[in-house]
Amino acid sequence: MKNSVKNQVKNVVLAVLVAAGSTFAGVASAQTTGLGGGQVGPVGNGSPAQVALNVILKPVRTLTVSHDQVNLVYETAADYENGVSFTTTNGHLRVTNIGGGYKIYVKSSSPNLVGESGNTNTIDGSTVMVTGLAQSGVNAYARKISEMNSGTYGAELFHHSNNANVVDKAYDVEYKAAGKGAYLDKLFQNKQTKYTVNVVYTIVSE
Repeated sequence: MKNSVKNQVKNVVLAVLVAAGSTFAGVASAQTTGLGGGQVGPVGNGSPAQVALNVILKPVRTLTVSHDQVNLVYETAADYENGVSFTTTNGHLRVTNIGGGYKIYVKSSSPNLVGESGNTNTIDGSTVMVTGLAQSGVNAYARKISEMNSGTYGAELFHHSNNANVVDKAYDVEYKAAGKGAYLDKLFQNKQTKYTVNVVYTIVSE
C-alpha cells in the first residue's frame, strides 16, 4: 500500500510537469507567429554605450603639529645654570606629501621672546634654539629664534635627501633655552614671569 501511494505521488508530479511543459510550448509557439501568420525573428542587439573611466591623481601636501604650546620652566638653580630643554616624541610634526620634493621651514613671530602684563623686557632670541632631530634620509638643522624671523618662511629645519613621497611621516624637535645664568635678571617685579614667541612651521615644495 505504501509503495502504491509513493508511486502515485510521483506520477502526479510528473503529470503536472508534462502539462506545464506542454502549455509553455504552446505559448512559445504563439509568440513566434506574426499577425499574418509569418514568423517574427529575435530582437537585435542595442547600440553600444561607452563610459570613460578616469583615474585622476592630484598632489597632496599637509602638515600638522601635535603641541600648540611648549613650556620651558626654570624652577631650580640647576635650571638657571644648565638651561632647560624639551624634546618631543612620537611625531611633533606630521607630514603627508605626494608629488614632488619638499622642505619644512620654521619661522618665529619676532626675533626675541617678549614679556607680557606690562613687562617690556625681552629674552634674546639667540639664546633659544629649535633643533630638528635627524633621521634616515632626512637632513635636520638647529635654528636660533633670532635667525628664523626673516624671509617668507623663516629658516629651513628639515630637508629630505630624496624626493620620496610620504604619508603621515613623523618629525620631532628639541626646544632649548640657555643656562649659565642668562636669565637671572629677567624676573619681572621678582614674580613668575613668562616670555613668549610663536613658532610657525610650513611645508614648502621644492
